[in-house]
Amino acid sequence: MNTTERREFYEKLYFHELEVREKLEGRLKLPMTIFAIVTAMVLFLFNEIIVKKSFEPDAFFLTIYGGGVVALVVFIFFFVKSWYGYTYKMVPNAVVIENYFQEISEHYNEVDAEHAETWSKEAFEEYLLSTFRDYAAHNTVNNDRKSYNLYKSITALIIAFSLFAVAYYPYYNFIHQQSKESYNAAKTTTATAATCKECQGRQTTTSTKTAAETEQKVKLTSGSR
Repeated sequence: MNTTERREFYEKLYFHELEVREKLEGRLKLPMTIFAIVTAMVLFLFNEIIVKKSFEPDAFFLTIYGGGVVALVVFIFFFVKSWYGYTYKMVPNAVVIENYFQEISEHYNEVDAEHAETWSKEAFEEYLLSTFRDYAAHNTVNNDRKSYNLYKSITALIIAFSLFAVAYYPYYNFIHQQSKESYNAAKTTTATAATCKECQGRQTTTSTKTAAETEQKVKLTSGSR
């Protein structure tokens, strides 16, 4: 490969790394939705179990919950590393590049006017080659580090979500059992109230019937006299 072909190759590689950078920055926004859900689960379980003490947590719950908190901290650590600490190298603007070409042209004109144009083109081509090569290599390292940290953060987030989902089960089971007991108690209370009402109705009917019979006997006794 001659200088021009190598320069074209590094130029494509340079712009490819810039496209990878944009894609990675787009992927960095995806975990935020899952992070919001996991954070809501953490705060909910903490408020219901640790603060309100809805039920007494066992060792299983505390272990799973603690593991989820650790995984969430690991996610935050690697996610922050995915965002910050990267400086991408960009090709200078057109004015800077043109000024550089004019400088080397003037320099070679002073050295040898006959070969100045050829030497200037070769030097300028070499400048572009080294610029695209070095900047592409630097940006590749940044993208690889960012991609690795993003992978670590997403893995930790998935683990945290899974652990908190498991930790939520004992609380759900407790609430379900409590609701079932409340429903049965309410059902029993309703049945008891209905039975008492029926008994009261029967007693009232019996009392009314007895009073009527007593009154009738009194009338019959009075008539006989």
